Amino acid sequence: MKKILILMLLLSMTLSFTACGSSKDETADTTQETDAAAVDTTTDTVDADYNQLLTLIESITAHDELNAKIVTNRDLYIAGELTLEDLNNGILEISNDSQTMLATLQGATWTSDTYNDKIALLTEAIEALAQGEKLSYDAAVNNDEDTLTESQTYMDTYQEKIDAFFTAMGV
Repeated sequence: MKKILILMLLLSMTLSFTACGSSKDETADTTQETDAAAVDTTTDTVDADYNQLLTLIESITAHDELNAKIVTNRDLYIAGELTLEDLNNGILEISNDSQTMLATLQGATWTSDTYNDKIALLTEAIEALAQGEKLSYDAAVNNDEDTLTESQTYMDTYQEKIDAFFTAMGV
């Protein structure tokens, strides 16, 4: 489902760039040529931000695949085919991955204001994801049900924020 949403997001973003990029008057004077150069620079700037967003969206997709691996590992653990240590190591891996995504997002340099509201939503989503998965790992290692419940609250916030991000992107 999320892959379909991501593909729709990519399509809508591509169409918005296509629609925004080429409205020139053939009878351009010097001022219009200067404006056209400014538009080209702005388009390049927005394209750079767009590419960063694509990279982050790809990270989210890869993270979802890790999440599917955790579900499989949980089932293997229940069936006695995986040790608790291996299960916890998988949970730690996904927690570390969300922390890496958050650091990447927080370290990104955005060159335009085009996506500010969307970036804010994405940041809130990834912050909730990183915190929720950290708590999930802590709960697993310490066998702490209260921490697991707190983790679920963060995961619910993540889902709410990531849905809002995709809606804001027009998907």
